[in-house]
Amino acid sequence: MKNQEIEALANAYWVDVPTPSNYPRNLEHSVCWGHAVTVLTLADLKLSAVHSWLADHGILRDSVRRDRPLRACLAAINGQGFIFLNGTDPEDQRRFSLAHEIAHFILEYELPRKRAIAFFGDSIIEVLDGDRQPTVEERLAGSLRSVTLGNFDHLMDRDADGVARSIRIIEAEDNADRLALELLAPRKEVMLKLKSHRKNSTLQEIADVLIKSYGLPNDIALQYARVLSAKQVQQRSFRDWIGK
Repeated sequence: MKNQEIEALANAYWVDVPTPSNYPRNLEHSVCWGHAVTVLTLADLKLSAVHSWLADHGILRDSVRRDRPLRACLAAINGQGFIFLNGTDPEDQRRFSLAHEIAHFILEYELPRKRAIAFFGDSIIEVLDGDRQPTVEERLAGSLRSVTLGNFDHLMDRDADGVARSIRIIEAEDNADRLALELLAPRKEVMLKLKSHRKNSTLQEIADVLIKSYGLPNDIALQYARVLSAKQVQQRSFRDWIGK
């Protein structure tokens, strides 16, 4: 997604919800206010714990594949989102994890659902909720208009090392990272703030501003600092910098 699209989505997020006056931003209250999302914090979060919670509440639709620890997780069904956070993570990590999962909910579930309902009408909700298969006509019309039909597709597939290999998942994670950062530390505001610091600041000095002013975890702040300091930000994705 283009930077302008990410910024527009972040701005739209705050239209109908109270905008925090101070940083770091607490998104838990805002997402519950403006979106059909419930935020839950579980100690020592694992994939099996998420599946157990969903099963206990009659929401589970598939079985756990390969158990692994999680920082956060999103489940969405029937228009409702459930965001799980790891209660053992420090506050700054939970802050970013929540923003990341909110971004997933908006990008991968809420927006496609709204587009489908706007195009087909309420009759398509049965398809979106998995109660029936789309008709041939609905599939064709959806394909022609780039309207996604069907259940919310999970993005949890990883290899044995916990690394995403699918291009679709990598792109989705990249977009979620970028929207999360725009929600927590809007790029234009950050750039204005950095102008008050001395020129030629080091990456760590920029990261320190992101940590102290916006409450980002150190590793995320350092990665974001690399992006902000790059001369060609729009040509590089946030995930391109990970591991460098």
